[in-house]
Amino acid sequence: MVRSLLLLSTVHAFQRQLRPLRAASRCFASRDAFLLSSFSEGVLGNADVAALLREAVEEKAGDGTIKLAFIPTASYALRRTSVRTPGVQRQRSRRDAKQKRDRIVDFFGGPERCEAVTLDLWDSSLKHVSAAAPPAAGADALGAWDPSLVVVDGGNTFWLRHCMEDWLAALRDSAAVYVGVSAGSICAGKHVDTALWKGWDDPDVVEPTDWAAAPGLDLADGTSFFPHYGDEWAGLVAERREPRHEPLVCLDEAGAFVVPKEGAARYVPPPATGDFND
Repeated sequence: MVRSLLLLSTVHAFQRQLRPLRAASRCFASRDAFLLSSFSEGVLGNADVAALLREAVEEKAGDGTIKLAFIPTASYALRRTSVRTPGVQRQRSRRDAKQKRDRIVDFFGGPERCEAVTLDLWDSSLKHVSAAAPPAAGADALGAWDPSLVVVDGGNTFWLRHCMEDWLAALRDSAAVYVGVSAGSICAGKHVDTALWKGWDDPDVVEPTDWAAAPGLDLADGTSFFPHYGDEWAGLVAERREPRHEPLVCLDEAGAFVVPKEGAARYVPPPATGDFND
């Protein structure tokens, strides 16, 4: 089972969502997962969230080395409007993903404390392997290797969900702490079609799909997610949300909503945000 849940949410959205999320939290399985809009702002920029994430991952790792399975698949989607060739796009995406992974490894104490592999769900390939006893194959990165932490990074949600199809059970059943960033947070919800609302992600990177019927990992007991929220999106959210999306968590960049494996769900605000008054 995946092990905590930490969800980023704006202060204003948090006020509207607190009651259904508290009710839902009583139904969560014991797990730790962190759903974010931005790892840099939501974790590296928020000391309270950083402490919670370290605690959850170190508990999973115990006295052993932290093992990170980093999944940048969403960022590997080709941009049809780009003037760069597919090869150049992939090269840049892989370079950027390696830099992001290195920041996470550094956050957990560097290579001496945190081993890491990069897993692409599209072709099950492993890249930038840094482990004393690495997984023998891509499938083992979420299974036999027994990672302490799985980070599913952002990018094109539709490409990620398409590539995730054969990995749904492995991601749901993993004992690792789950961190979903942006697209990774959307795909952790019950529904993934919230990615259509802003129009940021190109759904035509894959064959035509009924995204309203495409399930996510549903790590949060029926909750759906809308990342990168700000007040400018309030009208859009009010227009597009449907009863099936409830409860809906609007994720800002640096706050956090926590559903720990024990205890009640709680909001971790961005630094120096003040109180919850509108």
